[in-house]
Amino acid sequence: MQDSNIETIIKRISILPSSDLAAGLATADLLFEVVPEVVGLKRELLAAASELTCPDTIIASTTSRILVDDPSSAVERPQRFLRRLPRLFWP
Repeated sequence: MQDSNIETIIKRISILPSSDLAAGLATADLLFEVVPEVVGLKRELLAAASELTCPDTIIASTTSRILVDDPSSAVERPQRFLRRLPRLFWP
């Protein structure tokens, strides 16, 4: 990937404080959930985020030890849920 492409992608990434969460999630195309491997915590966060995102938002989880059906059942649109293994983010 060329440096100019990387810079363009980085400019599109936002990390928001919780006070701005609703506004940010309402326009997000992709949401990555990255919290500890605690089923209840993941489900709670995914359910709350799911209510704030638009219908086209893809919600991804970095879980590696929890079966995908468990966290995906917490979101309003499980067909838009993606499980991504953390180790696949790095070369």
